[in-house]
Amino acid sequence: MVLDHQVDGDVCRLTMYGGMPQAGEEWNMVFYLVYDSIISQDDLETLNDFAVWAGALWEVWRPACSMAFNWKGIRVYNMTQDRPVGEDAAPSPIPGQHETECSATQIAALALAPTGEKRVRGRKYLPGISEVLIAYSVLHNNAMVALTNVCAKWITPIKRALDNIWYPGLYRKLKPFIEITVAIAKSIAGIQRRRRPGQGA
Repeated sequence: MVLDHQVDGDVCRLTMYGGMPQAGEEWNMVFYLVYDSIISQDDLETLNDFAVWAGALWEVWRPACSMAFNWKGIRVYNMTQDRPVGEDAAPSPIPGQHETECSATQIAALALAPTGEKRVRGRKYLPGISEVLIAYSVLHNNAMVALTNVCAKWITPIKRALDNIWYPGLYRKLKPFIEITVAIAKSIAGIQRRRRPGQGA
């Protein structure tokens, strides 16, 4: 039976997307969150919760981004039920705040989330960084502040009324969900591999 709501233990994939007009859609940053509540949550509520959370995360990363880079919206997929929850697109693309060019498209800020398990860690690449905030692969202090704020947002659960909570973590098929509680901002930029649409770090 296909449901139209999330139940306790469901894992959802949140994909934030955006990019530059001449480069197409290139930001495909994926988060996995597990639902913790005895009360089910319908798709519209889930989409709204994730849109608010993602918008707040973009706002803390915007100060490090070139105005040439835009955030466009989110897509949500319920991994447990194997079905799409929905998409929430911004009314218009929301650009970064730096009046400079982007760094090279494969260059991105990097955040890591250790889990305590060997060779198991979360990894997030954040593209769109202004070219003046990176030199010789090292992030400028202002970029590090923004990246540190992203890390703090990444590991913060989404809490709402009636004790409904979404915990961030790592999803591995046929293995237990791992909650993320620590994230580290790396001062050295990473190289973001190009992926097919719908596939993200």
